[in-house]
Amino acid sequence: MNGFETGSPRAELAGFWTSVRQVLASPTLGFYRLAESGEWLAPLALATFIGLAGGGMETLKTLLLILLGDFSLSAAYLGKLVGLFLLLAPLYYAAMVAVFALVGTVVAGRQVGISFRKAFRRCWAVLGWVNLPLVLLTLVMLVFFIVFREEVWTYLAAVPSGTLPSYSYSPPLIVAWGFVAWLAALLVIAVRQAFATTTGRAVVTIVIVGLLFGALVHTPMTRHVACLVVDTHQTLGRGRAYASVNLLAYRLPWSQGPERGHLVAVAPTDGTHPPDFVLRAVGFDVIRLQDRPPRAYLVRVAGLPGDRVEVGSGSTVVPDGFVFVVPDDPTLVEGLPEGCGPLVPRGRIMGKVFAVGFFLGSPGGGG
Repeated sequence: MNGFETGSPRAELAGFWTSVRQVLASPTLGFYRLAESGEWLAPLALATFIGLAGGGMETLKTLLLILLGDFSLSAAYLGKLVGLFLLLAPLYYAAMVAVFALVGTVVAGRQVGISFRKAFRRCWAVLGWVNLPLVLLTLVMLVFFIVFREEVWTYLAAVPSGTLPSYSYSPPLIVAWGFVAWLAALLVIAVRQAFATTTGRAVVTIVIVGLLFGALVHTPMTRHVACLVVDTHQTLGRGRAYASVNLLAYRLPWSQGPERGHLVAVAPTDGTHPPDFVLRAVGFDVIRLQDRPPRAYLVRVAGLPGDRVEVGSGSTVVPDGFVFVVPDDPTLVEGLPEGCGPLVPRGRIMGKVFAVGFFLGSPGGGG
C-alpha cells in the first residue's frame, strides 16, 4: 500500500496480522514496513483503544465529561461519552503525531531529506503501533477479570482503603519495569524507522517531544481545566470520597456563578492545596511534585447573595461575595469544619463537582 490507500478487507486483515507478528517478533522490520506502507486506520485504532480503556488522553476525557454535564452511569450518557471520544480521538492523535513530526524533522529529518509532510505520514503509520503491547495486556487482564471475577472481587474488597493499585501496577515490580522497557524500546525503534535516522537522534526526538507534549500541553491544560480532590473531612456524609472538579465552571467570562443545588469543592483555609503537577513523557509519569490529591470540602450550595436563610434559631441574609452551603448529610450541619461553612467566600470555591467516587470500605460504595 502507498500513502493512505486501502485494499480489500481480506488483504487489510492479512496485512494487520502480519504487522502484529512483525512488531512483536521483529520490531525493526515491522516498523520499517509500517513506515513505508503509510497505514492510517490500524495505528489510530490502537491509540484510541488505549486512550479509551487506559489512562491516556486525560485532558480529552476531562473536557468530554465537563461538556456532557452531570456524571451518570446511564447507557445514554456512556454512549454519548464514547461517541464524542471516538470523534475527537483522531484530532488528539494527530496533535501528538504533528509534534513528533515537527521535532523529528528538525532533529533528524534534515539529514535524510524528510519533509514535515512526509514525516507526519510516517509517524502516523508507526506511533499507534507502539501501543500494541498495552492492548494485548489490557485484553489479557480483561479476560482474567471475566474468568476469575468472584475471586478478584474478593481480593479487591479486602484491600485497605487508599491502597488499591492500578491495573498497570498489579504485576510484580520487575515484570512491570520490564514491560515499560519494552514499550520504550518499541518507541525508539518506531521513531528511528520513521525518520530513517540513528538511535541517538531518535532518543533526542522522544525526549524533546515528551517535554513539549507532556509538560507544555498535557499537564497544564488538565491542571487548569479540572483536578481531583479528596473529601478528607467527609462532608458528603458517606465516608472518604474523591471528586473530579471542573475548575472553569465559574471562571469563564460567560459562565454563571454557583447555583442552588450545585455540589462544589471549597478550598481549605490553611493553603494546603497546591496544584498536582505531573511531567508526563511518552505516556508515563516522570516527575510528580505532589503524590496525592489536594484536600477540599464537598458541600451543596443552598443560598446565594441576597437570600434569607435560617441559621440555628435565627435567620440571616447571605452577603455579597458569599454563598450559603450545607453538607449533604443533615447531621453534619452543626459540625462543619471551620472555614467550610455555612457562609463561604465566593473566591474559595474551586469549581463544580462533576464526578464523585468513594474509597473501598466506605459506606458510599466500592471505590
